Amino acid sequence: MKVLMIEISRNTNLSAPPEVIGWWDWIKSFVVSQENPNAGGTPPEKEFQPLFEFVGKKGQKDRAPVDNYGASLQNVYKNLNGISAEKLKQVSDDLANEKDDSLKLLSNERAIIGMIQSFTTSSTQELATVLQEPLGNLKSLLGQGAQDQLKKSWSEQIMPAAKEIEKGFPFEDGQSESDLTKLTAFLNPTDGKLSKFYDDRLKKYFEESNGQLKLKDTAEVKFSDEFVAYLNNAFALRKALYGTGNTPKFEYAFALKVGKDSLVEVTIDGQKVTSEGTASINGSFPAAQSAETGVIVSSGASGATTTTAPPASNSATPPTSDSSSLKFPGTWGLFRFVDAGKPQKQAGGEYTLSYSVGGKSVSATVRPSGGDLFDKSIFRQVKAPQNMLK
Repeated sequence: MKVLMIEISRNTNLSAPPEVIGWWDWIKSFVVSQENPNAGGTPPEKEFQPLFEFVGKKGQKDRAPVDNYGASLQNVYKNLNGISAEKLKQVSDDLANEKDDSLKLLSNERAIIGMIQSFTTSSTQELATVLQEPLGNLKSLLGQGAQDQLKKSWSEQIMPAAKEIEKGFPFEDGQSESDLTKLTAFLNPTDGKLSKFYDDRLKKYFEESNGQLKLKDTAEVKFSDEFVAYLNNAFALRKALYGTGNTPKFEYAFALKVGKDSLVEVTIDGQKVTSEGTASINGSFPAAQSAETGVIVSSGASGATTTTAPPASNSATPPTSDSSSLKFPGTWGLFRFVDAGKPQKQAGGEYTLSYSVGGKSVSATVRPSGGDLFDKSIFRQVKAPQNMLK
């Protein structure tokens, strides 16, 4: 590689004095000036000036960067030479976790990048790519083990957990419900299974652009577009559910809108709203552990209504109704209730809801605070792909 760089430099540094070959050239060097007043002014010289500095001049006192480059390659070669297959596998595993105690591959790679950071012209950028190939190819070869590890972790640990939480409402329609405990164990920003997998194994390959994760151009591992979209959708759900905290807390404001002659009572996760009293509440999801979960809407003559709270669990009991009430049981009853109200999102961010209870029309509004879990697509878009890599 050094010989190649020197030869390219010799053929592009047009103003450089010729090398002294014979005795006559040696004598002339003492009496004839070798300085060129237009040195460095030609287009090739301007284009390849960073290379000239990288190669250095013959006889210069300081060690040329090209010699340091060769030393970096030699260091890695010495560490790699004679290594056993078992040790090589360990090196591959270590690199997957950004450990590099054996080969010193990453540190020498960074050193080389520092040596060629002045290669900013189009021609020298191509040379920079060539100079990085020896360690880059070795890194890719060893990185195949890292890719295999990622695929194994995804297919055996993460994806099964992802598919488990996608079963049931609100991820899909049906009577069954997604297990909220499993969902939070998967998405918790601190120690959730997906969050830790991303932070520990994937984060180094991504950067954020306009609020979205984007694969770095320099990433050695190439993830599929479907997997990148999955990460963005899953973390959008996490943000809506957790906000900036480490415990799930989705806040909303609910308000009834009924006629003055109608009595309507709505119980949401144990909180009652009546048309006779304060017809609004500020609520949060999930409900407190001691609270009754689900929603009941009751309507009757002015002056008397009674309600019986729905069961407090991830119940698969479907929504029910009779002549004077609607019931949406279970942990996700709030969202079934909103979904049944034919929600229409308004410019201000709130949703208008409409129901028919006991022959009467009941209207309400619900406004999410922060993220919007009432938008069904935030759940429906979270579909883990089978394959994470291209």
